[in-house]
Amino acid sequence: MANWYEMSPSTARSAKKLSRAYGFDSPEALATSLPDNALVIDVGSGKSKFGHTIAGLRPDIRWVNVDLRNGRRRPMRRLHARAPSNLHYVGGDVLNLPIAPESAQRVYSTALLPHIALDSSELAGEAFVGMAALLAVDGEIAYNGFAAIPNSAYHVTASEFHANPEGVSLEAVDQMTLDPAIRGIQKVLNFVGHITLTNC
Repeated sequence: MANWYEMSPSTARSAKKLSRAYGFDSPEALATSLPDNALVIDVGSGKSKFGHTIAGLRPDIRWVNVDLRNGRRRPMRRLHARAPSNLHYVGGDVLNLPIAPESAQRVYSTALLPHIALDSSELAGEAFVGMAALLAVDGEIAYNGFAAIPNSAYHVTASEFHANPEGVSLEAVDQMTLDPAIRGIQKVLNFVGHITLTNC
């Protein structure tokens, strides 16, 4: 059987909702906050329009959407075809990210770590460490759980991570681990979502 995170539904989260979850009033405000010529990675991007919107607002940056499903399904390929030229899609597993370490100024991830924690907290810790390893010296990772509500994301800078990698990753896993009852419900939702996606 596939890992629970591999069976999670691929959702089309809006750029406005995710920008607010990451602590910005609008996609425009988030786009303005990015450093010049930044490399931005969205891990577990799914069918989100987040990268489309921000990359369209900032033609100087390079945005990379990393997701297991990239390139696998027709709906995803249609999404890729409409992407701005500075938005790239990469198929890859968060536990083996196909991006050079210490290269990104920003790493974003929504809802991925809780899905991985459904399998094991150790895997979720590995995933967080892998994402944090992508950060350049001036980089920052922002991650959150399932509820894309205003200011729901956690932010960790590269220097904070390198000062205490084990402590920071343990804290991230703790923040992203669901209560047992909610975990059970989420596993059911993942399974139903996976069956629906594979049969569409």
